[in-house]
Amino acid sequence: MREQLQQIKAQYRDMLQQQRCRESESSSSSSSSSSSASSVSSSSSSIALEKERAAWGRERSAMQQKVRQLQEQLAECEDEMQRIQARHQRELRAARANGCADENENENAAHAAAASDAV
Repeated sequence: MREQLQQIKAQYRDMLQQQRCRESESSSSSSSSSSSASSVSSSSSSIALEKERAAWGRERSAMQQKVRQLQEQLAECEDEMQRIQARHQRELRAARANGCADENENENAAHAAAASDAV
């Protein structure tokens, strides 16, 4: 679970970085395209520019959707980790309250640590 969480966080950071790069490329591309479009009076040039802007818009929307999806997955993983940790804490308290021998407590603590490491 912990590895999955790290992968989702890495994907999320990558998506944000890609989105920022594309936005900066888009703004510099549109400004240079605007100046060249004003100097060239060809209608095909402005049609190509509009198609490019539409493609950027679709790509940006898709990336934003992916970022939202990754944020949701991240939140779900974090919630699951908190639930597992809380359950392990309850199990440890219950074992201690039942007066388990020190050996059992050590075994439960080791089990809880191993389970949280697996997450």
